[in-house]
Amino acid sequence: MEGEKLNRSLSIPLHYQLMLILKKRIISGIYPVGSKIPNEMQLCMEFEVSRPTVRKAIEQLADAGLLVTVHPKGSFVQEVKDSEPVEPAEEVNCIPESSSNLITVSLESPLHDCLLYQITEEFRHHTGIKVQIVQSGSWKDGMNSVVNTIIENRVPDIFLVSNVSVAAFANMGMIQPFDRFLDEESLMQLKAREWKENHGQYLYNDFLYGYPFFSETRLMYYRKDHFDELGLPYPAAGWTHEDFLELGKALTKPEKARWGYAFPTDADADTLQTLMTWVMQRGGRIYQKRFDGTIDVATGDPAFAEAFQWVCELVLKHKICPPLEQSGDYSKLCTLFLEGHISMMIGLPAFRLALEDRIDGQWGVAPLPRGPQNGSGYRGRMPLCISTKSKNPEQCWRFIQYLTEKRNLFPYSRRVGIIPAMELYSDKEIRAFHGEEIKDFLEAMGDTVGWDQFFISPNNGIDMEAWQMPIQYTMRRVLQKEVGYEQAIQYITLAVGNLMK
Repeated sequence: MEGEKLNRSLSIPLHYQLMLILKKRIISGIYPVGSKIPNEMQLCMEFEVSRPTVRKAIEQLADAGLLVTVHPKGSFVQEVKDSEPVEPAEEVNCIPESSSNLITVSLESPLHDCLLYQITEEFRHHTGIKVQIVQSGSWKDGMNSVVNTIIENRVPDIFLVSNVSVAAFANMGMIQPFDRFLDEESLMQLKAREWKENHGQYLYNDFLYGYPFFSETRLMYYRKDHFDELGLPYPAAGWTHEDFLELGKALTKPEKARWGYAFPTDADADTLQTLMTWVMQRGGRIYQKRFDGTIDVATGDPAFAEAFQWVCELVLKHKICPPLEQSGDYSKLCTLFLEGHISMMIGLPAFRLALEDRIDGQWGVAPLPRGPQNGSGYRGRMPLCISTKSKNPEQCWRFIQYLTEKRNLFPYSRRVGIIPAMELYSDKEIRAFHGEEIKDFLEAMGDTVGWDQFFISPNNGIDMEAWQMPIQYTMRRVLQKEVGYEQAIQYITLAVGNLMK
């Protein structure tokens, strides 16, 4: 196994390089079926990487069915069928084979809708270009999903990513800029709005690499029927963390399998975004700019430690949340809310579609409660990108233009529960079409912040999908009572700090 080293000069993340090496060892028989692979510490020492890097590589191999992890024994090789030896791909092509009249567009499944397919058919009728919609992984795995398509030799022409990933993809040479498709005036106007609405996160080296598709933020959903039953006032603008906690205690009825609040606890971006909303409102930061202009880790500061503990104590001390084993990811919480097991949860605009169909009149939505520092929520943006491997970039641009025209994007966004890109359309235009449906979310957008609030940028070598893992993992260990708060903060600070090295 001599010479199998990670190449730190490449833009491909270290955990992907490690995953490929381990996969090759499994398929070639170096790690036979049924054998135990080296433990985390051994792999850390061999490849000179951190434990989160090793764990991410192992988790991906487990998800692919190549490994099974048995705690606390370790990870074991499962039988591999019909697999070919892994060789570095010299050329990466789109799937299916690209032609002059076919482009592929990768979107996550909740965005697949009959109106979307009608739009693609109308586009083909007008242009002769066929558009094939393919399913991608969740936006929560944005970096993983796209890089996996490169590894697996199936890159789409157009794909949707989170705003925080655009500069990283551009830096890795995976996407191409839109500047050549736009006239100078339109490009300047779009860049100006991008700086205003999104702090330039679609830009890299002053080139526009992401084209706006939709915007999002999150608000507090609540069950009106639960509040009415107990004679409690509905949440309203200006309510505080203290108000929220008192309401949560009053609403919690374990004997009825009902809890006042719940938040995601799985290892994904929903968990992080909900956690960091509370942390941010209480003055906590992940990274911050020091007096000399350098970016430094801030998770060891008292404000982050206090906020992290406050969130965990919603479960452990105040017990207004369901036990960890009854919680789960965002989708599960939506189900628990619909079934009446939780009274409040932070959710996306699209959730209202299910509520209107299932429990119309029994729910409401309110601004997030204000913390000691602010009442800001998280601001998300989802742009469309064109792969550098696309053989038809001009056709891709024509379709993106067509899809984001008001006559197409507005009715489509209403059907799937998203907010049209606010870099392209004004608040007034969006309100005029959507009416009262997303009024509360539009009003909240003015008091939201993105990850740029924490000085997180791929230009600093900081990627959200890397630092979210130690925070989520450690929070789960605290909720499982495996570690205390002081030890948890020390681990988070060490792990997040290592990402900058």
